Amino acid sequence: MLAKKLSPTWFCEEIYELNTEILKENGIKTIFFDLDNTLIPFYEALPYEKTKRFINYLKDKGFNIYVISNNHEERVAKFCKDLNCKYSYMSYKPLPFKLNKFIKKENLNKNETIIVGDQIMTDIICSKFLKIKSILVTPACNDDLKETKLNRFIDNKIRNKQKKKGYLNKFERSEYYE
Repeated sequence: MLAKKLSPTWFCEEIYELNTEILKENGIKTIFFDLDNTLIPFYEALPYEKTKRFINYLKDKGFNIYVISNNHEERVAKFCKDLNCKYSYMSYKPLPFKLNKFIKKENLNKNETIIVGDQIMTDIICSKFLKIKSILVTPACNDDLKETKLNRFIDNKIRNKQKKKGYLNKFERSEYYE
């Protein structure tokens, strides 16, 4: 039962599989990307060229792009400078309070917003609290920070049950190919 309640709206292997047409059909105008192990591995400081091109592609398609992270401002700001996008640092996911304030400050509509992240325990639970759609992706690397290992262990147990029970709705592959 918990696995079903914690299921994302969609699942895809990596961010580059996001299908802009499906997002638009579902009224999505704003995409919140988690940073570490979603956009890049946690040990990388700057976006890959492929990531920059993809974010620019999404902007060209009319999407508002934001980075949301539980990491400190220096890391998030440095990363986002290259992408020329706004961000929320120390977001305290899965708690919704800071992101809720951020959504109001940016004058965003929750019905038009989606969170893309690699963790059920932070990103997906946060989306459930905020009552917004979500996309779960496979982590960008197989390693984690020490403080993330417990979350990842629990995440893997839930994810395996979701796969087994068919609760992960696979996102139709994007028209974007690198």
